[in-house]
Amino acid sequence: MKKILVGCNVLTSIDSIAYPSHCQNWYNWGRYLKDYDFFFNAPRRTSIDNMRNMSAKIAMEQECEYLFFYDDDCFFPTDTLQRLIAHNKEIVAGLTFIRAYPFEPMVFSYLGEKNNGNAILDYDTKVIGKTELYPCNAVGFSCVLIKTSILLKMKPPFFVTGAGTTEDVYFCIRAQKELGISIYCDPTVEVTHIVDRYAVKTTNRDRILKFEKDVHFKGKEIDLSARGKEYIEYCQDRLTAKVEG
Repeated sequence: MKKILVGCNVLTSIDSIAYPSHCQNWYNWGRYLKDYDFFFNAPRRTSIDNMRNMSAKIAMEQECEYLFFYDDDCFFPTDTLQRLIAHNKEIVAGLTFIRAYPFEPMVFSYLGEKNNGNAILDYDTKVIGKTELYPCNAVGFSCVLIKTSILLKMKPPFFVTGAGTTEDVYFCIRAQKELGISIYCDPTVEVTHIVDRYAVKTTNRDRILKFEKDVHFKGKEIDLSARGKEYIEYCQDRLTAKVEG
């Protein structure tokens, strides 16, 4: 029987908003994916790159066909895993937005010639509104399916969080450079990312952008990409602000 290793990073507990969806997903996987056995890795208080490397090791040891990652603060359609499997790609993800203003999609492509003539990896907002499988150069791993076969062709550690990149983007860059594989996002697999007491997805992203801009930026255009003083003030405001109504 084919096998899937599911990895989820949980600090101490899962939000009550997401937990029922996670339970429903496991029920559906057991009911409708009868050709697969499942293994689950959700270590407590572990860094996300360590969790992913641990999951990859287990997936290879158990000879799993797939490694599926999802984040504990996300939920997604109950047929997500079936749809991602059907694409038959080495790396394919659902569409997740970062849970902070300006809620960029966790889809990355080399856009333009920058940084001394070298193309740099940047958020690819063109994926928003697409209905077909979308090729890109990297994806966030809040909801991603990976063929274990590509891990067998690479040397660990597979996932490394560095000063300038996250562990998921690091893996995607390595997989492309070393194996020449293609990476995709399925924008029809809508992943809902919890933001405090609300969640962001395609259908409400514009409204949340306006809310954050009006409340926290007083209507001003502020560039948060530099992670400078304005970004720190924004984060402090998000932690302390009391919004009425």
